[in-house]
Amino acid sequence: GRPMKLRALRARSVRGLPRSCPDLSIGEKGAVVLGANGVGKSSIVDALESVLSGQVTLFAETRQGVNWETAAPHVRDGVPDITIEAMEGGQIIVLPLGAAEPKAPAPVTAWVAAAGSASFVLRRHMLLRFVSEAPKDRYGLLEPFLNLDAFGRIEAKLQEWSAEVETTRVDTRSKLAAP
Repeated sequence: GRPMKLRALRARSVRGLPRSCPDLSIGEKGAVVLGANGVGKSSIVDALESVLSGQVTLFAETRQGVNWETAAPHVRDGVPDITIEAMEGGQIIVLPLGAAEPKAPAPVTAWVAAAGSASFVLRRHMLLRFVSEAPKDRYGLLEPFLNLDAFGRIEAKLQEWSAEVETTRVDTRSKLAAP
């Protein structure tokens, strides 16, 4: 089937996005958001991330007391209003913030569940910490974003198989060399 595509984001009264913020249309090839510091680019990512994963990685760590509720209070004008509009199989699906179970076809709910179980936003502060960390600790910082734990399990199994093959090789060589 065709993949699910995001079509629009409605994000109002959220962090750097005031109540008057227009909807963001997302075309067939995606969207590019650019602007000066402080105009709300990261807030757009936060809004998408909050609907799809139920969290915002910007606030995953203690960041000098700033959190979702206290960030950019000057733009707040009521309860945050965030909705994603997506298209799946010719059907328009609306995904609002805080919907525990989206009322959508199975492929959409599976897609939202996958987004909720993975990190898909790589923040500037994550990259800066990567650069400043000791080399042995660097990849641990990016592990959640790169979903490396799955690869770790695969690598461990490959190492186990490699050890078994090596043991068999040594045993066979010993038997062949014996008189």
